[in-house]
Amino acid sequence: MFYGTRDGSFDFYEQAKKLFLRTNTSPRKIQVKMEYPKDKSHLPCIIVREPGRSTDKPAPLGGFGAPTLDTFGGTEYEREGFRQPALSKIDLMCFSENMLESILMGEVIYALLIGARNTFEEEFAYFDFSTNELIAENALFPQPILVKNVSIEVEDIGDYASIIRPEIVRRFVIEDAIPVGSDPGWVPPPLDKYFEFSNPYVWLDSLLATGENTIYSNTDWVLSVGDELFKFGSGYVWLDEMNNKGEQEIEAKTPWRLE
Repeated sequence: MFYGTRDGSFDFYEQAKKLFLRTNTSPRKIQVKMEYPKDKSHLPCIIVREPGRSTDKPAPLGGFGAPTLDTFGGTEYEREGFRQPALSKIDLMCFSENMLESILMGEVIYALLIGARNTFEEEFAYFDFSTNELIAENALFPQPILVKNVSIEVEDIGDYASIIRPEIVRRFVIEDAIPVGSDPGWVPPPLDKYFEFSNPYVWLDSLLATGENTIYSNTDWVLSVGDELFKFGSGYVWLDEMNNKGEQEIEAKTPWRLE
């Protein structure tokens, strides 16, 4: 997108490649943070902020949605569901002591967002991109710092479950916060066994609100009761669409008897 664009000896295309391909060994690698830099040692960086979230469209009491379809929970534990629209504004503030680098970071991000239009159309009900420029306060930086700000507005209608049953509300227990570092002998457990999802998200069926994902593990897992091991006949079970039930063969490694 910048190929052939120059400002004197500054080649925007070549500089954009060098800027975004800096490795961890470079002290000027772009950092992504959620707090404003306190000095120039943190530059260049991209600050991600959400300055506002609101309801763009008036929603009726209880939100949107048909009660017969928007139901959460199993039998005897159903909870009313509703949809609530939310409009979020997200700012990507590009900082650099080099003014051209600030502009370059913002323009690259803006162009990538425009190129990702199809993805935004699938994920959100509404989206919009815009840019503006700011000047950092001189009390923090002796020289003016140009901030190229890329604003993203996205609106989505999320599904939520109401808490309308008193017996559920009574079960909430709020305990005292555990002070950080209160147990000096605590050591995080090693991650020797883990699961990994094949996809970071799952597309749900618009009518059944169900989807499929694959889970991988670095460990062979078996069902055990005490020291008695079992073996499953199949790695998965097909559930009946009407009864939501299925059959699975389980073979015991040791003989059992009824007493």
